[in-house]
Amino acid sequence: MENNKWSNKIIILTLCSLCLVFIVLLVGKNQYIYREVEAVNKKVEIESKEQTFEIWTINGGLENILKEVLEDCKKEYPDIKFVLKSFKTEVYNEALLNAAATNALPDMFYTWGDRGLEELVKLDLVKDLTLTIKANDLESRMVDNALRSYTFEEKNYGLPVFGWDTVLYCNQELFEKSHLNYPTNYGDFLKTVEIFKSKGITPLAISGNEAWMSSLYYMALTLSEGSVGVSTEIAKNNIFFKRRPFIRAAELFKELIDLEPWQEGYENMSSAECVYNFTRGEAAMMINGSWASTTIDDASRSIVSGKVKVMPFPITKIKLIDEGVAGYSDGFVLSRNSSLGEADVESFYVKVMKAISDKAVLEKGMGIPVYKTQDLKNTSFKTLKACDNLFPKNYYHGAYDKLLSSEAAEKYNVAILDFLTGKIDEETFSNEITKR
Repeated sequence: MENNKWSNKIIILTLCSLCLVFIVLLVGKNQYIYREVEAVNKKVEIESKEQTFEIWTINGGLENILKEVLEDCKKEYPDIKFVLKSFKTEVYNEALLNAAATNALPDMFYTWGDRGLEELVKLDLVKDLTLTIKANDLESRMVDNALRSYTFEEKNYGLPVFGWDTVLYCNQELFEKSHLNYPTNYGDFLKTVEIFKSKGITPLAISGNEAWMSSLYYMALTLSEGSVGVSTEIAKNNIFFKRRPFIRAAELFKELIDLEPWQEGYENMSSAECVYNFTRGEAAMMINGSWASTTIDDASRSIVSGKVKVMPFPITKIKLIDEGVAGYSDGFVLSRNSSLGEADVESFYVKVMKAISDKAVLEKGMGIPVYKTQDLKNTSFKTLKACDNLFPKNYYHGAYDKLLSSEAAEKYNVAILDFLTGKIDEETFSNEITKR
């Protein structure tokens, strides 16, 4: 009987112990679950507060600069998740148009300004930054005409990150060996081409499959008959390509084309291959944008580094050249539906755009300054600085393929390549680019 009592007590104690263990485990598990739920809730709360900000750009230098700038932004804007997408240049515009058609433009995106941007502005897809520009006194802080590619009907829709101009690059060694002076007008230029060719030296490097490079010649030659302002305004409507400045420019360009001054195989060369050709000392001259200067200066890639003279592209009249084909078109704008609040426009966009521009101009040498505080004097970009000092005036001459409608620009690009490669003459060229 006594044994049964002890057995019962042991059973009861065992059950009580098991209950206590169960309770402890249950409480522990509940605490674990609570902590997990609390962590998830906090994560959800953080994510709900986190704002996604998407930026589109083209591959290359600007993409790398944006990565650097956005790393700094993450510290200052911890609640914003920055998403950067980059595209090949040749497909970027199509991607942008598709996004515009489906109302899916990113918060901030790269643009070449001018007509392409204006079309998006007319569709009310781009944020108006006029008040922001005024509030931050940006126009007075930037060089003259810096906002031209982003201003429509006196309203501003964005900021450029750097500028460019058209340059005649001359290989100093080849000029010295040939005992030639640098050309000061278009007549001299043509004679120089003939002399180089007679000596077995390729006079000019050019790309025969990228229309913009040929267009630099044609646009510069229109200035022989009219001012930058006249040429730019007329070019906005392709019907006016039949007017005197453009007809004369086609005639002058034909004189050069007839001399066959280009490197062998130019028809299939890209602009990058053209620059490479020049940096290897295989051509005496090259007409290109100021953006090529950094590659030319890079001693690791260029045997002509430090041996290149830059000049404005010659025009027919012997006079001081104070205007040129140039602009401030590369930049970024904000989508009309950008998630960036009005208060953040000034604290984020303006600040970020200045940071991008400083890196592009002063650290990478991608283009000429757009802000008055940007001084190339203390940089290693010797040739870029020379490009920036080419013209006494600040100037603006938008690229025709950016000023024209997309349809007219396509016709223009096809025609100028056909003209360059001898498939059509100057009269046919003028007719083709005025077609509706």
